[in-house]
Amino acid sequence: MTYTLGSTTYTPQSSTLTGTGGVFWTVDTTTLPLWLNVAAGSGSLPTNPSFLPTAGANTLALGTYTATVHLKISGALDTLVPVTLHVKSAASSIVISEPALQTTSWILGAPLPSFTITPISSGDAPIPYTVTHTGTTGSPVDPQPSMNSGVAYSFGPALVISFPQATFSTAGPGTVLTGTVTLTWGGGTATETFVITVVSPAATITSITPGSVPNATTGTFTVVLGGTGFVTGTTLATQVGVVNGAIIVPDSHIAVNVSNSTTIVLTITVPTNDALLPFSGGNGTVNLGVCNPDPVTLSCFQWTSTKILNIGINPIISTVTSAASFLEATPPALPAVAPYDMLSIFGTNFCVSSATGCVAPNPAIMYGVKDPVMLRYLTQLTPDTGSTIRNLTVGFYTHDNSKTLIGMAPLLFATNSQINLLVPDAVKSYIGSTVDIVVSFGYGNPPVATMLTSLPYSVTIANTDPGIFAMSDDGLGDAAVLSNVDWSLIGNTNPAGSQVASSDTIHLYGTGLGRPDADGTLAQISSSCMLTDAYWAADNTANAAAITAATVSALTASVANDGLVMQSSLYGTGIQPCLNYNSPNLPTVTVGGASGTVIFAGWVTGSVAGLYQIDVTLPLSGATFHDGTGSVVTLNGTPKSLPIKITSNGKTSQSSGVNLSMVLSPTVVVTPQAFTIASGLLSTTPAPQPFAVTNGSGTTFSVTATGAGALPPGLTMASDGSLAGTPAAGSAGTYNVVVNVLDGSGWKGTAALTITIS
Repeated sequence: MTYTLGSTTYTPQSSTLTGTGGVFWTVDTTTLPLWLNVAAGSGSLPTNPSFLPTAGANTLALGTYTATVHLKISGALDTLVPVTLHVKSAASSIVISEPALQTTSWILGAPLPSFTITPISSGDAPIPYTVTHTGTTGSPVDPQPSMNSGVAYSFGPALVISFPQATFSTAGPGTVLTGTVTLTWGGGTATETFVITVVSPAATITSITPGSVPNATTGTFTVVLGGTGFVTGTTLATQVGVVNGAIIVPDSHIAVNVSNSTTIVLTITVPTNDALLPFSGGNGTVNLGVCNPDPVTLSCFQWTSTKILNIGINPIISTVTSAASFLEATPPALPAVAPYDMLSIFGTNFCVSSATGCVAPNPAIMYGVKDPVMLRYLTQLTPDTGSTIRNLTVGFYTHDNSKTLIGMAPLLFATNSQINLLVPDAVKSYIGSTVDIVVSFGYGNPPVATMLTSLPYSVTIANTDPGIFAMSDDGLGDAAVLSNVDWSLIGNTNPAGSQVASSDTIHLYGTGLGRPDADGTLAQISSSCMLTDAYWAADNTANAAAITAATVSALTASVANDGLVMQSSLYGTGIQPCLNYNSPNLPTVTVGGASGTVIFAGWVTGSVAGLYQIDVTLPLSGATFHDGTGSVVTLNGTPKSLPIKITSNGKTSQSSGVNLSMVLSPTVVVTPQAFTIASGLLSTTPAPQPFAVTNGSGTTFSVTATGAGALPPGLTMASDGSLAGTPAAGSAGTYNVVVNVLDGSGWKGTAALTITIS
C-alpha cells in the first residue's frame, strides 16, 4: 500500500485467500498496527480481506513500514498475511508564513518601516527560489529584499524587506505607498503586497511669539507658533483653533498659514464681537490648539498641543533686537544678547496705564537720565511728576521657576512702544543659557494692581551680538564712521581713501562685542587699556565722599560698569577698557568683502559703557571689492558704496545694507632734489625743501623723516619739510632718509632722500 503524508484519502488494498469454499475467517485485530485497518473484520471464502491505511499513518515519517496480520481460519491454523505500507510526501511547495497583504502606517520623520517574509518548504526537501520586487501603480514604493535569491527550508529563513529613503522624502501625509515582492520556484509563485500609509506626527507647539497682544478695537496682529509636526498643503494642513474642552474650534478671525514643519503664522483680525477673542475690556487669554487631520476623514478636532495667547493692558514685548542692527531672530530661535549690549525692545503698553503716562499732556518720549555724581544712567524712567510716581523698569531674570533677578537694565530711551537699554554686566554668568526679560510699569510690588508686568520674553545670552550703528534709524544705510585724520563723518561727499600701498584708518561704531577683556599682558595697544572692573572701582573711589554723604543717601556705589559714562579722568595712566589683541571677541572687519586690519576695539570716552569704537585700517586699493549685489567693484576717483560688516566670536553684524563710501585716493608724489651741504656751512636759517610735493589734495602738509641714521647730526627738518641747523663737525658723509608726507586731506606719500655732507 502507499500513503501520501497529509492526505485524507485512504485507498484499500485486498489480499487473496485460497481454500475450500464456505470456510469462515476472522481478522485478529490485535495484530493490526496503529497505521493499518481492515475493511471487514470477518468473512467466508471466497470473500477476501481488504486492508487500508488509517489516520495514524499521517504520524509516520517518510519510508516503508511492514506488519503481519493474523487471520483465524475455522478448523485450521492461523493464516499469516504480510502487509507493506509505503509513506511518501506530496509534491514540495513554498508557503509564506506572513499574510499575503501586510500594512502599516509611517509617521513623517520616523525611521523607515520594514517587514519580513518567511518562506517555508512544505516538504522535507529544501526549495530554491528567486525574488523580484516592484512598486505598483498610484504611489509606488519599490521594496528592497535582503536577498534576491535563497533556499526555503522547513524553518525558513526569513527575508527582511526595507524601502528606499528617496520615496519617503517626497511623500506627504495621506500618501499610500504600495509595492510587491514575488518569490518564484520550480513549482509556482507567491506574491506579498505591502501597503504603507504616510501620516503626520502629532502637531506640537513649543513657542508663541509674541505671547501677548494688547486690547484693541480694530487692526490685525501677527502671531507666530513654533513647534514640530506641522503639515503644509491644503487638505491635510495643520489646523489651528481656540480650545474648547478636548476639541478646537476654528475661528474666522484667525487666518492660518503653515509655513513649514516648525512654523505657523497666524494673522488675527480684531473682531467686533467674538467671545473667543476677548480684545475689549481688561486682561484675557486665548488658548490656541493645533491638530493634524486624519488622512482618511481629512479632518481633526482633538487638539494635540496648546499655547496661551494673552490679551490685555499689561506691557507687551513683541520683539528684542540689537539697537544697532535691528535684526530680528526667526522663531523659534531666540534673540542673542551679550553683556553691555545695547538693545531695542519693541511692543506696547510700556508706559501707559489707564490712558495716562507717556501720552499727552506728558511727553511721549522719555530720555535716559544720569545721576550727576556717578554719571550713571538710571534703571528707571517715569512720565509722572505728581505725588504718585510710576516707574518703567526692565529686569533680566533666570529662566526657571524661581524667576531670580539677575540685574536691572540702565535705560537710554523709552516710548510706549520702544525701549532702548543696556544689558547688565551680571548676565556674563549665564552665557550659553536662556534668561527672561520682563518690562514693568507702575508702583508697588507685583502682583498688586498698580504694578503692571509683561510676560517673560526669553533671550539667549551670548559672548557677542555684533551690530554696526548706521546713520538711519533702521540699522541700514551709511555706517557711523569717522575719519582718523580730522574726525569728520565719512560719507559719499567725504569718502574714505585707499591706495596701492596705503589706506585710511577709520573709527567705526557699534555694540554687542561683550565685556572688554584686555588685561595688560600683551605688547599691543590693548596693553594700555584699563581693566574693565577697575573702571567702576575707580568711579566709586572718586565719588566715595558723595556716596556716603547724607545729602545723597540714595546714591549707591557701582558693582559693575552698568550705565556708566566713560571719563578719561578715571583712566589713570592708561586708556579706556578695550578688547585684548588676541581676544575671540575682537572683531574682524570686511569692506566689500575685503578684509581690513583692526588695530583697536574698545569703549568710547564720553559715552556709555557698551558703545564700541573699532579702529580699522581699510583694505588696499588692489583688493577685490564687491558691492551689495555681489558685482566686482574697482576703486577710482568716484566714491563707491561698499557693504561693511563685522564678525565677532563667530557672529556677524548686518550682512548687507550697511555701507561705507570709499574712493581711490590721490597719490602724493614726493620728488627728491639733489642736496649737498658743505660741512659746517648751513646756517640756522631754514633751507629750502630738499624735495617737491605734487598731486596732493591741498597745499598744506606735514613731513616726518625716518630711516637708519635719519638726518645728519646737527640738522632738523621742520613740519613743512625745510631743513635747519649746522652739520656737526666730523659728520661728512652720505645720509639716506625716508621722508613721509601727509597732506591736509590725509593722503600720504613717501620718498627716499639722500643728503650728502661734504
